Amino acid sequence: MDFIQLEEYLAENLSQSRLKHLYSTAKETQALLERYLPDFPSQEGYLAGLWHDAAREWAPKELLSYSLEHNVEAEELELTYPHLLHGAVAAHLLEELIPVEERVLKAIRWHTLGNVEMGALGAALYIADYIEPRRRFVDPAERQDLLESDSLEELCLQIIGRHKEYLEQRGRSLAETTVELAQFLKEGRSFSYA
Repeated sequence: MDFIQLEEYLAENLSQSRLKHLYSTAKETQALLERYLPDFPSQEGYLAGLWHDAAREWAPKELLSYSLEHNVEAEELELTYPHLLHGAVAAHLLEELIPVEERVLKAIRWHTLGNVEMGALGAALYIADYIEPRRRFVDPAERQDLLESDSLEELCLQIIGRHKEYLEQRGRSLAETTVELAQFLKEGRSFSYA
């Protein structure tokens, strides 16, 4: 898969700090897939990680305007807090630029809130975005503890728990789609590979 066009777009439109996060997340997503799902096309993980924050530096008004103009589906919470739309917008942008598997688009679309439909690739991206080594809120020991999980599902559930705790400390709660994902995982269900 040729990433030159995508890398050029990212380099022209994002800060150096964001680019470093994207490359780190791309490598982490690919590594998670290789570890937990060795038969999965891990290059798709690299692509999803590379592109997941392509619209992260857009202003909330731009994200909302783009979403409405292009009929990008959005959760109520995303419309209330438009910065959360960056995943949905990034997925739409990618689909406009290159032919791409639907599972890559779902992974990018749901990397912020999580969703039962995000699939195994989405789970790997959701996790990688949280634990990639450049993240300051996860120290190396915590990162290592998380990576001792037996599955992407177990690891994803642990990260949702951390998000919940973080939000509750600030008087907020998880998005409905994240609550549904947590319930899905607590029931012992597994992510789709499709």
